[in-house]
Amino acid sequence: MKWVIMTAAGYAAAKQELKQLREKRPGAVSELQTARALGDLSENGAYRAARWRLSGIDRRLRQLERILKTARLPQTRSASTVQVGFSVTVVNDNNQAQEFHLVGDYEADPLNNKISYRSPVGRALLGQRVGETVSVDLPSGKFTYQIIKIKPS
Repeated sequence: MKWVIMTAAGYAAAKQELKQLREKRPGAVSELQTARALGDLSENGAYRAARWRLSGIDRRLRQLERILKTARLPQTRSASTVQVGFSVTVVNDNNQAQEFHLVGDYEADPLNNKISYRSPVGRALLGQRVGETVSVDLPSGKFTYQIIKIKPS
């Protein structure tokens, strides 16, 4: 079985989404039954839309249940090294500060600086300490980051 690494915040968010979807599902089933009663299913757009909505809810429910069943929250060993669930402030080649939040794969959101611990930058930062410098080869070029601050998120 493959474990899914998640932060405590990511785990809580997934549980909350699961709860909300379970609350939405009966309404979607009712909507499907109402649309089905309208008649000819081959030309019933409301029926197709309701069926599509319900299948989307069911698909996401199955995905969240699988994720939560296999989720593992990392154990913090030391606040002195970069770990999953930590925020890392770095200075790049242009002397600009940037903050990354190391998270699990399912929580990654690069636009909000939440990067997976398995991404190239995440792998380079993982286990490093304040003051250390890491180099990362990315498709857009080679980047160097110096770690200036580490804190639990």
